[in-house]
Amino acid sequence: MVESLQDLWGFVKAVWGYSILLIGGSAAAVLFGIGERIIAKTIHWKYYRWILVLFVFVACFLAWRDASHKVGAADSANKVLRQRVADLESRTVSRQEDVAAMKPKTEGLRISQRQVASVIDSLPYAIEFTIQVDEPVSPFGVVFVCDNPITNSQVYVTGYSLMENLNAGASVARPEMYYVGFSNPPVSPQHPAIVTLMAKGPFRLIRTDRRYIEPH
Repeated sequence: MVESLQDLWGFVKAVWGYSILLIGGSAAAVLFGIGERIIAKTIHWKYYRWILVLFVFVACFLAWRDASHKVGAADSANKVLRQRVADLESRTVSRQEDVAAMKPKTEGLRISQRQVASVIDSLPYAIEFTIQVDEPVSPFGVVFVCDNPITNSQVYVTGYSLMENLNAGASVARPEMYYVGFSNPPVSPQHPAIVTLMAKGPFRLIRTDRRYIEPH
């Protein structure tokens, strides 16, 4: 109700403003005044009444036209704003769906070990490491850090007979660190890697570091 009264008051002010403008600056009123002087007669007031009615009608039309233009401009602006909001919401939903569809993936590296018989008589100590992962990894590389020097190894991936770009050996500066790396085949949940380390004396694994070193 209050809003309707405010709209009505705004309309009345607009009509009054246009009426004052039309009456105060009307060429018709000037012409009537000139006509009275020429004919030396006073023009009957009823003619002025109809002119006043006409001015009020024109003032109402002008006020309605301005209000209509403002409403049209506001509607256009609202449509553009709604379209932008809809586009933004669409992009946001799309990104949320992409994020929702994304699942975390990690290698999930797990290493089990057991002592086995060495295939090299001069290196009688051997431990077989079974390397399992949750996701396929290729290329693959790992550093075995032991408490004593490692001299040799055997490396293969179950289910494959060939190894591409196999690189295996102990660090010259720290022979207890032994690196094994290869580009193919991939290590996967179905195909774990088997690494057997061999040494002249007893040793044990301290830790492993996952890294791949590009072959020179």
